Amino acid sequence: MARFGQAAAELIIILGVALVIVVLFFVLSANMLTGARVQQNYDDAHASVTALVEAADSVYSQGEGAVRKVAITLPSGTVFGGNTTFIGRPSDQPLASQNGISINVNGTALFGQTQTSLVGQFPSAVGKYSMRVTSRGAYVEIYPYLVDVDKYSVTMVMAQNETRSTSLTLTRSSGEEVTVQPTMNWGFSSINLTTDPSGNFSASQYGSQITFTVSSGNATAGMYNSQMTLTATGATSGTTETINIPISVNVRT
Repeated sequence: MARFGQAAAELIIILGVALVIVVLFFVLSANMLTGARVQQNYDDAHASVTALVEAADSVYSQGEGAVRKVAITLPSGTVFGGNTTFIGRPSDQPLASQNGISINVNGTALFGQTQTSLVGQFPSAVGKYSMRVTSRGAYVEIYPYLVDVDKYSVTMVMAQNETRSTSLTLTRSSGEEVTVQPTMNWGFSSINLTTDPSGNFSASQYGSQITFTVSSGNATAGMYNSQMTLTATGATSGTTETINIPISVNVRT
């Protein structure tokens, strides 16, 4: 009986040691996997910042109207906020240079700097996104990519006392429903400009037209410059994209 008791005790000890080894193995493996995931998050953020910086410098060198589409990842652990994850400059540093791009992951800023001033914003949730990078000549816009437009400016040449119309086509590029809000900043009383639609509308995957109609008077003459701002919002993701459409009307005498 003593031998059986000793054998049982030895078996328990062996099983206990084996259990400890197995537990340590799983703990070490879990720590390694966690560390690998954290490192991957940093790598994804760094790659996203680098791609946006390269695209911004590229379209800036090409000139006004140049556009690039960039795929990015906002990884798990991204710290959202205007002074942590931003395009341009931190919201709490109004005097800082406007040419920074930062994605903050778990308190660590992955930062890049461009050759030009930036205007734009990141989506407000983790995930994979497409970003539109557009040169506006003196600066570059970076926004989530939700819609396409067939032209990035509206130009009209007309005579006095004449009415003319032109249009642009906006096409939904995202898989989610997208609402577009057009905002017109037309401050001229001597020449009338209307748009159709003038209020919010749902962007179609087959193309939605915005028609511009301009009416000049007998005393109207010269150049009239303004812009329309199109703000697109994704229904599911809540991401927004802003597209500024310069408008130029030349009334000849």
